[in-house]
Amino acid sequence: MASRGDCDHKLVAEVRPEFSDGTTPRWRVCGEWLTSHPSAIAHITTNGFREPAVP
Repeated sequence: MASRGDCDHKLVAEVRPEFSDGTTPRWRVCGEWLTSHPSAIAHITTNGFREPAVP
């Protein structure tokens, strides 16, 4: 996943997808993954980028 290898030391975002079965996993990702992975690019292109919610 996105937190493997070198990316593990450069975490910049938390991704919380919502799947059709209702699950919402939390994935930590690095900037390289966020800006180069086809799924991430497609999602940001379609939905935009949202800043994290502040509790």
